[in-house]
Amino acid sequence: MNNSNPPEGTSTEEPPRGLKGRLLVSDVV
Repeated sequence: MNNSNPPEGTSTEEPPRGLKGRLLVSDVV
C-alpha cells in the first residue's frame, strides 16, 4: 500500500521528521 515511499525513511520505524514524518503518518493511517 506504499504508493510513494520517500527516499529518506522508507520505513515507518524511523521517527517523524517534519513534513516527511507527517506524510509517513498519513500513509500509515
